[in-house]
Amino acid sequence: MSPEPIGNFPILTSNWTTEGAPDGGSACGAGFAIFWQRGALDKEGRNGAFILEILAVCKSQLEYYQSAQFPCEENETALLALTMAIEALQSRLNRREASGVLGTHLPDSVAK
Repeated sequence: MSPEPIGNFPILTSNWTTEGAPDGGSACGAGFAIFWQRGALDKEGRNGAFILEILAVCKSQLEYYQSAQFPCEENETALLALTMAIEALQSRLNRREASGVLGTHLPDSVAK
């Protein structure tokens, strides 16, 4: 169960393993609730959201605004920043997949 937002301020929680690795958490606010992936995919399976997915949803919504009646320079700037963030995280994902450690808590330099 996630904490309830107070006013317009989002509530964020972070969880950590006993080894100090990120282990899920949540974020919620007016109109949204996100539950982050908890544990490595190779051990826990899919059970939460990834930042890459959430950024893609935000980008899609801004693209919708830009194509509708709300286009503006600020949205375009935000779209550029989101695109860069998505590309950076996709590059990390590709590197970890090529290293054989995607879905684990192992560093990139350690192959399975």
